Amino acid sequence: MALVLPPGRPWDGDPVDTVAEGGDHQSESLRAGLATLPSDAEIAVVADPAHPLASDALFRAVISAVRAGADGAVPVMPILEVVQRVGNGRVLDTVPKNDLVLTQSPHAFRVNVLRVLHADRPRPPENSGLLVENGHQVVTVPGEPDNLHVTTPAELEVVRRLTLGRFAEQARSALRNDPDATCSPITHSGVPYTAEGHAS
Repeated sequence: MALVLPPGRPWDGDPVDTVAEGGDHQSESLRAGLATLPSDAEIAVVADPAHPLASDALFRAVISAVRAGADGAVPVMPILEVVQRVGNGRVLDTVPKNDLVLTQSPHAFRVNVLRVLHADRPRPPENSGLLVENGHQVVTVPGEPDNLHVTTPAELEVVRRLTLGRFAEQARSALRNDPDATCSPITHSGVPYTAEGHAS
């Protein structure tokens, strides 16, 4: 695992294989991560911290799609809400959404494709579109409803509640399945959740 951090940012979390220094654009950070990969690496999975709830199954799904022959794979979710174009606080148009999706992270790519496309140091808004623009095949896999994109304090609060709910369910499951089990306090993001006692 290669971890790419902003310039000057130290890492004191769980051990990783490599820590690299990113740049002022996501493309610079991607190239920093690519440079750490061994020459015989075949698939790179690019994940961003804005999707902290992506499951292991979702990582496996995008990797499997590339192993099956695609040049890239991304998880997507259907858009269920009405999509409209607005200006100056007024609705201008309702956008057809039959072929629109929300694309999540992580993304998986063939390493050799990424290296070729980034050789002249482009600055695309994201990499799956860069592949498509250059004639490569990017396929989709089903995304996950709780793989939320987190960029605001309000979104972080939603993720915190979802995570605490998961821990709570795990604790309840443990107590149901083991009559002698007890659960100790669990702390996530500094907020403790405690499940105590014995299953009845």
